[in-house]
Amino acid sequence: MYDIDNERRIAVVADTHVGSLVAPWFPITDETECWMYSSAAQEPLLSYWYDFWKDVDDWDADTVFLLGDMANGNERKEFGRGLVTANLSEQVRSAIALIKPHCTNRRVHGIQGSPYHQAMETSLDELIVRGVGGEWHGKIALIRLEGPEKVAHLSHGDSASLIYRETDCARESLYMDAVEPMLGYHIDLVIRGHWHWYYAAENRSRWFVQAPGWKLWFPWKTKMWARMLPDLGGVMIRVTKKSITVDRRLYKYYAVHDRLGAG
Repeated sequence: MYDIDNERRIAVVADTHVGSLVAPWFPITDETECWMYSSAAQEPLLSYWYDFWKDVDDWDADTVFLLGDMANGNERKEFGRGLVTANLSEQVRSAIALIKPHCTNRRVHGIQGSPYHQAMETSLDELIVRGVGGEWHGKIALIRLEGPEKVAHLSHGDSASLIYRETDCARESLYMDAVEPMLGYHIDLVIRGHWHWYYAAENRSRWFVQAPGWKLWFPWKTKMWARMLPDLGGVMIRVTKKSITVDRRLYKYYAVHDRLGAG
């Protein structure tokens, strides 16, 4: 057991999109007591999910960061064609059942995901974060990690039309340097979701971590298809008074909507 007064171990999960046909789904019953099980396409994702949390448990993480888009929402532009269920209460229940067992005896912090993946009148992410016993922060979270006393900045992220996504990370870090005298504190760690893409880098000011997701490619944009193929998995971050280290768990991509056919 490590000294929590000097070290923190954080599991980072983003973009589970529970409710999508190509994202993890934990079996639940609907209001008629009919079971909704995961499909053959979803089973490997569940296998990846449990493998990730086994490593987190073996590593003895004390904290979980949930970075938004934990449920998929009603897909109003697609009229729900890509959903296990369009009932948002069922999506929330499945997401809580999927995530909550891994939050027991851990500090949990959660933030808001993309507006498109929420209900019109409420935040699905808030319902899920509170449902797993976590602390809800809204759009962003600024957390001073007790023990190492490092500051983490969490937000879901936004789309950007950059060829090199690393540019966006470097630009935000530059702005954080500029406002530090105004803030009166230093941000040591920036963590984002949204892009379903893994990236981690350290400059002289801070670490910037872009978390992968848990949803396969689905029919939305065919332009730049190769660029939109997701990284699948989660991130484990160790924070001490002297250092920050980042370790990712990435899993093999497999195709469903974009599978190779014969002709």
